[in-house]
Amino acid sequence: MKSKQELRKVFENGDKPKQEDFWEWQDSFWHKEDEGDIIPANRIDLSEKADLVNGKVPSEQLPSYVDDILEYDAMEDFPINGEVGKLFLAKNSNKIYRWSGSLYVDVTQSETDTIDSVAKRGSLSSVKISIKDVNATLDFDPSGESNISFGSMNPEATGTGNTSFGKDALKLLTSGTYNVGVGFSSLKTLTTGIANVALGMSMTGNAGGNITGKHNVCVGVSAGNNIKEDACRNTYLGSGTGSYTTSGKDNVMIGYSSGLGISTGSNNVFIGSRAGGTSTNSAYNHSNKLCIHSIPSTTSSNFWDNATPGHGHNDYSTGLITGDFVERWVKFNGKFIIGAGYMPSADASYTKNIVANPDGTFGWEDKKVLDVNASKGINFPSTPTSGDLFFNTSDNKHYGFDGTSWNALY
Repeated sequence: MKSKQELRKVFENGDKPKQEDFWEWQDSFWHKEDEGDIIPANRIDLSEKADLVNGKVPSEQLPSYVDDILEYDAMEDFPINGEVGKLFLAKNSNKIYRWSGSLYVDVTQSETDTIDSVAKRGSLSSVKISIKDVNATLDFDPSGESNISFGSMNPEATGTGNTSFGKDALKLLTSGTYNVGVGFSSLKTLTTGIANVALGMSMTGNAGGNITGKHNVCVGVSAGNNIKEDACRNTYLGSGTGSYTTSGKDNVMIGYSSGLGISTGSNNVFIGSRAGGTSTNSAYNHSNKLCIHSIPSTTSSNFWDNATPGHGHNDYSTGLITGDFVERWVKFNGKFIIGAGYMPSADASYTKNIVANPDGTFGWEDKKVLDVNASKGINFPSTPTSGDLFFNTSDNKHYGFDGTSWNALY
C-alpha cells in the first residue's frame, strides 16, 4: 500500500490518476462499516479519556463550565452577590439560578410546582407557597386535617378545620378545632378552643392566658381582646366592644366600645355606642343586665375617639333602657310615650288599673266600681235607698240620700 507521500505525488496538478490510484487512496482509510477495518489499539491515545463511575463521569473530569454549579440548602442561603458564569442550586426546591449581575434569575428548565405551571395543568400542589418571607406563608393543611393558613398558624397543631389569615393569627393553636382568625394576632393565644371566630385584630389574648373556650364571635379591632381561658358564647360586634372581658360568658354587646368594662360578668346584653361602658378602664362584673343606650363621640386624630363632652361612659343603670334578666324588670330612664291611636279603648273586660310609686315603679290594682242609683228631674224619688244620687234640674244641684233625707252636696 502506498504511503501518504506517494499518493500525494499521483494527485498533483496536471496528473491523471489511474483507477488503481483511487483504490489505493480509499484503502488507506478505516471504514466504519467494514468489519475488517479495525483501528489498532496502539494507534489510539486514550490517556486523556474520561472515566465512567457507576455510569457517570466524575465531576473532576468534567469541563470547568459544566461543573460551575454551587449547591445551597435554600435560596435564602445564596451569597448576597452571586458570581457571573456560575449556577446556584437551591436543594429544598431543586431550582437552578444564575446571577445576572444584580439578582438571581430562575433558569430551571422544568416549572414543576410553580403557581403558573400548576394552574395551567389544572393540577393540585402540596408544596407550600411562600410570599416574600416567612411571615406571609400560604399553607394549605399546615398541620392538622383541612387547616388553611395565610400567616403564622402553628405548623405543629393537631386541631382540624381551622382557618387563619394574618400574622400571628392562631399562632399558639394546638388541638383546637373549627376556629377562624382573620386579622393581625386574631386568636393568637388560642390553644384548645373550639368554633371561635375573630375578625379584625380581635380576641388577641392581651390579658395573657390561653383561650380554651368555645363559640365566641368577636368582630372589630380589639373586640374581646382580653378573652382567655374558658370564656364562652360571647358575641361582640364593634371596635373596642367588650375589650376587657376575660372570663365572662353569654354576653351580647353591639356598638362601638359597648360593654367596655365588663370583665367576668355574664349574660349581659348591651346595645348602642358605648352602651354599658365605664368612665375608666377598671373592670366591673355586672351579670344578667340589659342596657340600650348610645353616647356620641367626637372624631379625633388618635386611634380611639372620645365621648362628646358631657356624655361620658355610662354604667348600665343609667342607660335609656335598662333591665335585669333574672329579676325580670325593665326601667326607662326617660319619658314613656305611646303614640296616639296605638292605645286600645277599654271595655268591661279591663279590670285592672296601673298605679305608680313616687320612684317611678308601676303596679296593678283592681279597678274600683261605684254602684250608684242615680236619677234626675224636678221630683225626688219617693222610695230612695241610702247612697242614692239625684240631680235636681230646677236648681241644677246634686243631692244625696243619707237614709233619712235628701241633702244638697254643694
